[in-house]
Amino acid sequence: MSKNEDYLIQATAEGDMQAFSKLMSAHKDYVYSIVFRMTRNRPLTDEITQDCFVRVFKKIKGYKAESSFKSWLYTIAYRLTLDKLKSEKRHRSTDLDQPSVQHMMSASVEENVEKQEVRSTLEAAIRQLSPKEASVITLFYFKELSIKEIQEITSLEMNNIKIILHRGRSKLKDVLTQNHSKTLEEWMG
Repeated sequence: MSKNEDYLIQATAEGDMQAFSKLMSAHKDYVYSIVFRMTRNRPLTDEITQDCFVRVFKKIKGYKAESSFKSWLYTIAYRLTLDKLKSEKRHRSTDLDQPSVQHMMSASVEENVEKQEVRSTLEAAIRQLSPKEASVITLFYFKELSIKEIQEITSLEMNNIKIILHRGRSKLKDVLTQNHSKTLEEWMG
């Protein structure tokens, strides 16, 4: 955690709305991404993201630097989302990050078409996973968090996370090879 982030956390704990706004700006896209992958519903994601930051503002005085601020924040977002999904009994899915403009411009048209097909296929496959599987797969592969960081966010045991990753990969492979002519190994190779 940077000294600037430490300062923003302390200032927010003292009620500084400008510091809170800066903290929120630094993390809102990532929080939104995690929540959206679990809900696949933009209005619900907006609501949960807002609720998350309201809760952060209310509870920031209780934040202890035992874990990173990022993990603490994403734990709040993750749990709020699970609670909301349970209470509303909604279906969820995922939306992979859109490729960057620079990347799109540098790749050939064929590569872009193929990547969009893969992206679309992966999105459809991830929608078939449970919310827990989708979130763990997303955090591990797309957000590149370690199993330890995922444990801090989800409160799942490390072995459970490994099992969820294994089962999620297996389900994704089955869905991808069952529904599409290309196998997962071809795409990843």
